[in-house]
Amino acid sequence: MERMMTLKDLSKRLGLSQTTISRALNGYPEVSEDTRRRVIHAAREHGYRPNSQAKRLATGRAMAIGHVIVTSDATSLPPTFAEFMAGAGKIYADRGYDAVISFITKHDAATYQAIHANRSVDGVIVHAPHRLDPRIAMLRDARLPFVVNGRVELSQQAYNWVDIDHAQTSQEATAKLIDLGHREIALVDGQSDLASVLQRRDGYLAAHTVAGLPVHPHFQAIGGDMSEAQGYDAAYEMLSWGQPPTAFVTGSLAAAMGVRRGIMDRGYRLGQDISVYSFDEDSRHMPNGNCVPMFMAMKYPARLAGRKCAALLIDLIENTPFENQHVLLHADRISGPSIGKAPIQLPKAQT
Repeated sequence: MERMMTLKDLSKRLGLSQTTISRALNGYPEVSEDTRRRVIHAAREHGYRPNSQAKRLATGRAMAIGHVIVTSDATSLPPTFAEFMAGAGKIYADRGYDAVISFITKHDAATYQAIHANRSVDGVIVHAPHRLDPRIAMLRDARLPFVVNGRVELSQQAYNWVDIDHAQTSQEATAKLIDLGHREIALVDGQSDLASVLQRRDGYLAAHTVAGLPVHPHFQAIGGDMSEAQGYDAAYEMLSWGQPPTAFVTGSLAAAMGVRRGIMDRGYRLGQDISVYSFDEDSRHMPNGNCVPMFMAMKYPARLAGRKCAALLIDLIENTPFENQHVLLHADRISGPSIGKAPIQLPKAQT
């Protein structure tokens, strides 16, 4: 079996001291950028991984990043979490950190204070932030470094976040449907206290305002868990009305799948009678294959978000802490399109 490369081996190969290599891999500012890139490239090429236990002893850090999940909140562990962790995990492996996932039943200041006091992690990534999320103040009071995977409505306080522009993306999706002639467009999204849901609703409303179109309040199914069942119930009910929607914008792929089933059960044709524009997830998990495309979708770059959150948080931990660092990612349009022009007259729904 091939022997694992050690710090001493890498030092000999590069002609650099072990101290310089260690400092380069740990982000110390006194190492030049050229040397840092050279060391990181060589470490990846030869499969060198820093010894976490040695780093713990040398730095006094836990060499671990916490992900605290509230089990009573169905939206705290989104379907994209695995993709997010795959991206974050790559950064952790490269920089010698472990991931620690903790499950709690509610947001509690004592939980974060205990995490910090026990020194079990060096920092925390906050997932599924709410509009007025109590974790921001808790983590600030605990003086525990953190990065928010998303944004909250706390503009008066500085905090670090990585997110996409939910409002702009939702506005683009709705505007696309309007351009195709749709005037009755429904929105199916999650809990109304989640910041991302409110931002997507704002984008949906903005598209109507720009186009000079009225907004039908009863076409907004907000407040569910973005599940397949929620999508089905919303679509099945709305499509029974005298003036049903001709298009749906959904906050998740799971909800879009439910909307699709509701469309079929009501006797309509997806992409011909009714259009669906999904958002927030990677539709590679449910590919169209050789069949008629299911949806148009806006892909949330979860793996990239994981890498960005992990790198930003480790930089906060290893260097002088800084606040108010923002990373805004772009959502790409993918799949389909199973989006057609608005029909002149919908066929009568089957009850």
